[in-house]
Amino acid sequence: MYNQVYTFKADEAKISKMIEFYDYCHVTTTDKNIVFRAATHDFSIQIYQNNTVLIQGLKAINEYAIWYNIDTDYFSHIGSDEVGTGDYFGPIIVCACLVKDTDYDYLKELGVKDSKELSDKKIIELAPKIVKRVKCKISILSNTKYNEIYSSQKYSNLNKMKAYLHNFLITKLKEETKFEGPAIVDQFCDKELFYNYLKDYKATNITNDIDFYIKAENKFLAVACASIIARYEFLKRLDDMSKKLNKTILKGAGAEVDALALAIAKEHGIDALKEYVKFNFENTKKIIKQLEKK
Repeated sequence: MYNQVYTFKADEAKISKMIEFYDYCHVTTTDKNIVFRAATHDFSIQIYQNNTVLIQGLKAINEYAIWYNIDTDYFSHIGSDEVGTGDYFGPIIVCACLVKDTDYDYLKELGVKDSKELSDKKIIELAPKIVKRVKCKISILSNTKYNEIYSSQKYSNLNKMKAYLHNFLITKLKEETKFEGPAIVDQFCDKELFYNYLKDYKATNITNDIDFYIKAENKFLAVACASIIARYEFLKRLDDMSKKLNKTILKGAGAEVDALALAIAKEHGIDALKEYVKFNFENTKKIIKQLEKK
């Protein structure tokens, strides 16, 4: 792929947004004509004293697509996010969404933003409306399947599982929609490692132009939509577990979660937990120790 170069003029408000956006990859420069510089392996951004912005690199077009429409910032893109990876109870759910430029006004009016900033009640209200508006793909890795994969040793790496699921959904979504624009994932590892994980999984149909951003759900509307839909599906699964066990299943992995899991293990046996929890978590060791004391 050839080096891509894009330039445009930006006003002060746009420049302030860009500086905040690229703070995660900011690099220092001694050039007095440059007020800000940022760089990754795929692109570099330079903002000059005269408000000229220069974007260049192998993936410069994706960054340019974010900023080229100076008036609105609306651009079509795919965003992918996951939930459940830090919760002892419940599955891992990954969602990828395609948000088009024509969807922005509707989604912003709904109040779409990072799911972690929304209450469960708001998540339940928003997710069905988003699903009706945008094209999305969802993958649910049940606790039973997660524990099977993790016990295989070869694939006992949570980030490997996440990389496989993100790539799978993004690729499927691109195939179904024929969309050829940017695809963005909330960064949980660097790009090189992400694609090495896919090699380890011997994944096929790989999307090679996925981009990764820290706190992407705060920067890209499609990632925010994906985070809301994934959280919604996660809450539904916890509710199903609560009904099945006749206990309120809790999020997270703290002391109250340990007490709940211990109660379930006492009632149904330690192996029964494999249907409901991520068995490789340190919580399991604590619970087994508690059972051994009895």
